[in-house]
Parts: sequence; C-alpha cells; structure tokens
Amino acid sequence: PPPPRHIGLFGCLMDSSTCAYTTFCLPLVVGKNMEAGRAGGFWPWCCITYLGMLSPITWLASVILKTWSGRRLKRNLDLPHNFFQDFCLNFWCLPCEVGRESLEVDEAAWVKVTCYNKVENQFTPAKVEEAVEKAVLNGGAGFCAGFRKACG
Repeated sequence: PPPPRHIGLFGCLMDSSTCAYTTFCLPLVVGKNMEAGRAGGFWPWCCITYLGMLSPITWLASVILKTWSGRRLKRNLDLPHNFFQDFCLNFWCLPCEVGRESLEVDEAAWVKVTCYNKVENQFTPAKVEEAVEKAVLNGGAGFCAGFRKACG
C-alpha cells in the first residue's frame, strides 16, 4: 500500500505562492497537476475546472470527473486514494485539495512553482541519490528517471 500523505489538507495555506495560485488560478493549477502528474492534459482540465465553476450541475460533474481521474494522479504519485474520501475532499474543499496535490506534484517533479507561474528547479544530485536509495529499499517501486514518482 502507498505511504500516507505527508502534506495535510491545509498544507497549501503554509505556502503563500501555492495558496495564492490555487485561490486565483484554480483551473490552471488543476491542469498543471494533471499534466505534470501524467493523469490528463493541461487544457482539457483547465476547461473542465472552469466550466465546473459555472453552475451547481457542472460543479458536481467536474467533481466526479476530477475524483475519477484523480485516482490516476494519486497512483502515479504513490499516494493513497479512496473514491468516497477523495470525492468529499473535492466537493467540500477543492481549493485546499488542489493546493495539496500541487505541492505533491511539485515535490515529485523537483520543482517549486511560485507566483506568477515562476518555476524554480529543486533538482540536486543529493536528492537523486536519496530517491534511488529509497527505490532500492522499496524494490524499485516509486522511482523512474525524469519524474521521481509519476511514471504512469
């Protein structure tokens, strides 16, 4: 089973850039998460999220789609997923859940995204060595070159 998530639901509130990014640019963050986490395309998810914010019916449809597709994102990041729990998080706390996913995707890609859409590389040889050692201890699971966890 995947390890528990180490970033809490409100973890994005501790990172001012992620908090601002998810508050004011939610469709872009969902698109970035799905694309970088290899769970879908950037533009389709931007559009789905934007359209989902237009009415209660489209909101429910977009939450169901995000929950369904989010399984792949979480699997690629080696994070636990439960459809009912993920649906509730996406329905009641979407910005915080998207912010948490954003921090997890960024960590897996060894980048830090700050406002306004500035990407800082966090890649260091020491992090690669740490990831390889962890993968060896896990029998090779959860590691692949280029994107530490998300190799779907």
